Amino acid sequence: MNSLRGRVCFASVVGLLAFGFIWSVIIYFRESHEKMESVKRELRRSANFVRPQAYQILRFKDKNALMLDQVVDSIVKREDLAYLEIADTKGNVYIPMDVSGRKTHVNSINMSGWGNIALGQDYVFREVDYGDVGKVLEGAFGIVENDMVLGCLVMGISTNAIYHSIYLSLSLTLGILLLLMLLIGVPAWIYARRVTEPVLALSLAMETYKETDPIEKFDIRGPREVTFLSSQMKHLLVTIRSNEEVMKNTIAKKTDSLRKTKEEINDVLTAFRRISRVVRLTDAAKNIYDIIRSRITCRQVYVVLSASLDHDELVPIENNIFEEYEMWNYNRNKAGQHEETGADRFVWPHFYVYSGVEIDSLKLPIKPEAIIKVLNKDNNNDFRNFEVVGDSNFYEYKDLVSEHIRNFALLPLRSATGQRFGVLLLVMSGKTSFDREELEMVQNLMEPIGGALDTVYLYTKNEKLATSDSMTGLLNRENIRLRLMDALKLAHRPNTTQFVYVITFDIDNFKKINDSVGHLVGDKVIKTFAGILKRFVRRIGDYVGRPGGEEFLVVLGNSTEEVAVLTAENIREAVHSTVIKIKNQEAIRFTVSMGIAGYPILADDTDQEPSDWNVSAIVDDVQDRADKALYYSKGHGKDRATVWSKKMGPDDSIFVIK
Repeated sequence: MNSLRGRVCFASVVGLLAFGFIWSVIIYFRESHEKMESVKRELRRSANFVRPQAYQILRFKDKNALMLDQVVDSIVKREDLAYLEIADTKGNVYIPMDVSGRKTHVNSINMSGWGNIALGQDYVFREVDYGDVGKVLEGAFGIVENDMVLGCLVMGISTNAIYHSIYLSLSLTLGILLLLMLLIGVPAWIYARRVTEPVLALSLAMETYKETDPIEKFDIRGPREVTFLSSQMKHLLVTIRSNEEVMKNTIAKKTDSLRKTKEEINDVLTAFRRISRVVRLTDAAKNIYDIIRSRITCRQVYVVLSASLDHDELVPIENNIFEEYEMWNYNRNKAGQHEETGADRFVWPHFYVYSGVEIDSLKLPIKPEAIIKVLNKDNNNDFRNFEVVGDSNFYEYKDLVSEHIRNFALLPLRSATGQRFGVLLLVMSGKTSFDREELEMVQNLMEPIGGALDTVYLYTKNEKLATSDSMTGLLNRENIRLRLMDALKLAHRPNTTQFVYVITFDIDNFKKINDSVGHLVGDKVIKTFAGILKRFVRRIGDYVGRPGGEEFLVVLGNSTEEVAVLTAENIREAVHSTVIKIKNQEAIRFTVSMGIAGYPILADDTDQEPSDWNVSAIVDDVQDRADKALYYSKGHGKDRATVWSKKMGPDDSIFVIK
């Protein structure tokens, strides 16, 4: 039945069989009902004939009962009736008269039958199976006088002949159906063959089609549907052949695209392996620049990474970036430096910028707001997010970039964990647009670059944990001392004009704070003051440390006494304006005392021969001077800064109060 022709014939035969079965069932039930109704009518006619005699027998004990008994016996013997019995309500059987050796049926009438007769029902029919006579249709007819039941007349007719007649009629019907099936099957097969021949021809043409076959192979005539399919197939083949060259070119392009995709995957893997080998921020920036530069055509590439001022640490971008930027400018202006204008407005002191070489952040041709604008669009942390700025959307950035830039792209640099570390700035010449494929290739490199930035960040973070105070994040005692040594070595170089200044800090009355409001508030004071120091000590070569407790130390490399004093005073003013909230809406303030000492103090401090110059002793000496200045501040009212100097006296006990 796999062929279309066979399925059509099979469907026809199954339909005919289903029709025959349903028709046979209908005939069976209709014949059964009609036959049974005919027998019931016959029983009622016989009962109407026998009832008067039965009444005489039950009412008057008529002597003619013998004659009726003989008549009934002859009727039963002729098999007109299976049995006929007359009995009163007590179960006494009058006909047949001699019941010895016989089985009577009147007593098998259940109470419901007698009840129906007593309630006025003229007769009751039922089908019952008796062992002596087989299946019969039994009728019980009441003998009544003046609403009083005298007895009943019970008659039964065998149903075997009825069902035999029904089965004969059903067999005849089935025979006719089989004959019809044979008569219809052959024409159905012939018709199915004619109907399916065009469909089979179309199917064969499709199965055996070759590229060299003529299109006329599908000139197949038949029903409207087959003709339509044939014409559509011809049209499709014409279209395919006419576009064969286009398809070949498309396949070639797809093959080339696949090759490029494989190359991009290799590039991504190579970039990931290359960048993942470095753990230093500067090395990572250089590798990122080299990788991007080799994969996109543009005028300039800038790698802008959020970093510490010494460019040793990768730092996630914080939301208070502009607040810190403004504070840095504020410090510079108070130190006597003029406010920058023009391109110098782009000062971004805590970012490391690499563009083939390390460049000053002042030369970055975009404002911080432009980069923050792009980073804020990167809320879903998708590595492929970027902003391409051209003629269509340049108005959004026209006040945030230098005048000579018209087309550029900003791609967020973020780690795999979502930390934002800066941007990749790609600048085109004039109004030249970016190549989309090259830009997409760069996008694909953002994820491995993010993984590499994670490595750099975690390395510098772990390194910082090993060198920093756990509470404040400032350098610990050992490492602030090492930074001071490095600064002193730079200042000790021949023909140098550099000065190193040290500021020591001590929080005034810190023990009283701990005793009055608790150590948790004391810790909060320490952390708050550490944050103030971080805000004001931001130059390259400047360091902040916490030797221990409430003591802090700042190293200002390549500085002057005026800058050191101004830095100390700015910090003191910031402390004055700081309020620390505690429970129940209460707040406290605190002050700090400061001591300042510098190196070299006199010209003869640098006259020692290198072999005699002991940097460790110099460190101890400078710290000792700063401590003495601090003690002077603590002993003269606190909340002040004191500068150590030899100019006012012959020994180290003389100080200049600033």
